[in-house]
Amino acid sequence: RRLLPTLECRTMPYPLLLHSKHLDTSVTYQPFGDWIVPWRIRAFEPEYRSLREGIGLVDYSTQALIEVRGADRVAFLQNLLTNDIARLSAGTGCDAALLTPSGKLTATLVVLADLECVWLLCEAERAVVVTQTLERYLFSEQVRLTNHERRSAVLALQGPRTLEWLAGVVEPEVSLPKAGDHVCCVIQGIAARLVRQSLTGDVGVLCVCPAERALDLWEALTECGKPLGLTRVGWEALNTARIEAGIPWFGIDMDESNLLPETGLETVAVSETKGCYLGQEIVARMQTY
Repeated sequence: RRLLPTLECRTMPYPLLLHSKHLDTSVTYQPFGDWIVPWRIRAFEPEYRSLREGIGLVDYSTQALIEVRGADRVAFLQNLLTNDIARLSAGTGCDAALLTPSGKLTATLVVLADLECVWLLCEAERAVVVTQTLERYLFSEQVRLTNHERRSAVLALQGPRTLEWLAGVVEPEVSLPKAGDHVCCVIQGIAARLVRQSLTGDVGVLCVCPAERALDLWEALTECGKPLGLTRVGWEALNTARIEAGIPWFGIDMDESNLLPETGLETVAVSETKGCYLGQEIVARMQTY
């Protein structure tokens, strides 16, 4: 199989995994950050309305998974990431950040705890940097890091009717009561991991599946969502909704030059009680003074 270049090396917008699969001639594309994205699937107004009133389906494969295994994985991440990883049980998760010693952003993360590993979901263009940074802090710990960049697809279901959809199509029936909760399931014969995560300030679920099943899952979700009026949504509507909700995105609103407290994410991605982590002194000093 031909190896794709890492995202760190590209000089032009990079396509999403379903880029060549959006066959509808009404789809328009536009560069957005490091990506070329489906800006509108059909028209802005119904796509935006689905995010606010119904359920919208978004090709969100700008994300990558990093797998962290080994007996010391939790203690290792607890010493480096901003949130309290040690409190997580299997099937739960949280937002977190990886900082430099000077308190500046390396990446924002969604941390997902499993029985035998921890998954880190991050912007795909940061996956190599995150993996290499974590590896630099490995000494005698029993930890193995694997970057699954471009091996998994992420499709986002966003909108107030998302959980209603979840109850009707997932096998076996599951519940995701809190942000970061996640579960492995089967959707129309396709294995996927569902993660409770909002991109718009409303209810949201990310559907993670193997990259080679991305189109199958896209079609299955579209078909399953028809009774609830599911709409395929472009990035213009998604970007509008997340700006209204005040949700910053790495590479668009913030980058490596920003201190974490400049982003507002310290309210959801930082534990004030866990003790030290990389860059903690700077974050605490800014909060205190």
